[in-house]
Amino acid sequence: MFKLIQYGDTCIDIGANVGLYTIRMAQLVGPSGKVYSFEPVSINYRVLLRGLPRDLTRMITAERLVLSDSIGEKEILVHDEDGLFLQGLCCVNSNDRGVKSVTERVPATTLDQYFKDDHHKISFIKCDVEDHEFYVLSGGQNVLERDQPIVLCELWDNDKLYRTFSFLEALNYQGFYLEEEKLSSVDKTTAGWRKKLDYFFVPKNHAVLRT
Repeated sequence: MFKLIQYGDTCIDIGANVGLYTIRMAQLVGPSGKVYSFEPVSINYRVLLRGLPRDLTRMITAERLVLSDSIGEKEILVHDEDGLFLQGLCCVNSNDRGVKSVTERVPATTLDQYFKDDHHKISFIKCDVEDHEFYVLSGGQNVLERDQPIVLCELWDNDKLYRTFSFLEALNYQGFYLEEEKLSSVDKTTAGWRKKLDYFFVPKNHAVLRT
């Protein structure tokens, strides 16, 4: 994945958790690049801020926001078991896993709204938001059409997987998954294509597909 990020790029980390991807992105883009990091869960966000290396902070803008398809406020369900915080199980307006949770209300915006006056060309988006990816990308259609960034997102095997593929394919994207450190095209005629979980979406005219 990180081979797709270049020095000087502008990247977005959506669902940054405690910032591991954010930090690695900042190291790759260097001082002439930029990383926008979005993490709505309060405890994750605090850990993220505390963990940012001092020499990288000038390249990173971290926001405690939900990115979605509408502007306003969203409920985040932070799952816990007997007081043990489950860091990877946080979702927007859904608790269909049947685990105990506490609720946080967090400001919400869209990619298009957040970046409407930003003149950085977005090169790479990583999106891992516990089955809310379709709504995040839907709220960023203008950014996707304008900048044609590579998109990495986690997609569960449900109807939103199909909706996400259809949405991005209509914007001239092609779906891939990572196999032996190389991008392999998603073939929907093969069994198991929906089980890959992590999918890369690359504009069909992107230089990475010509190398």
